[in-house]
Amino acid sequence: MEVRNEFILEAHKIACNEWKLKIEKECPELFESKSGWYKDKKFEDKKWLFYKDFENNKSYGFDAYGNWVFNKTVLKVDFNNEYLATEEEVKEALINEAKKRGFKNGVKFYSVLFPTTDKVIGESNDKMNWQLNRNVLYMCSYNGAVFNNGKWAEIISKPIEEKINDLQKQIDQLKKQL
Repeated sequence: MEVRNEFILEAHKIACNEWKLKIEKECPELFESKSGWYKDKKFEDKKWLFYKDFENNKSYGFDAYGNWVFNKTVLKVDFNNEYLATEEEVKEALINEAKKRGFKNGVKFYSVLFPTTDKVIGESNDKMNWQLNRNVLYMCSYNGAVFNNGKWAEIISKPIEEKINDLQKQIDQLKKQL
């Protein structure tokens, strides 16, 4: 069955518009846009990786330069160029983004799994756990979600060493002004 599907998708890519419509009508299940993390063949050498959420009509992810982007609308999947990313590709990209945002050992944050009236404070450690089926990235425990369906947690406290370094930089800048 998988070989047949691959053959049909390959034929669809090279077909004229008339035959593309015929193929889509004959095999609609192959051309339904499904929510998930997608990559694009046009950007193979780039960092383009997007989650397309068709149920809620939104998308988010990384543009070709690796910048985080959130869109309020989602375009249907371009089956000629887009394909589902692997779990490992998504995990690596989200962990790198979490580190870039400052989630590291000792950081305290509000977990994105709980409403703001019931804020749960997580404290980061160096272990991150990605669950593709739930679209959640955890640090420290299952209460400590730093990413959930396009939303990132809010950092509320940095490790003490980082606070000391920030204060030392401010002191050094004030000394230069004197």
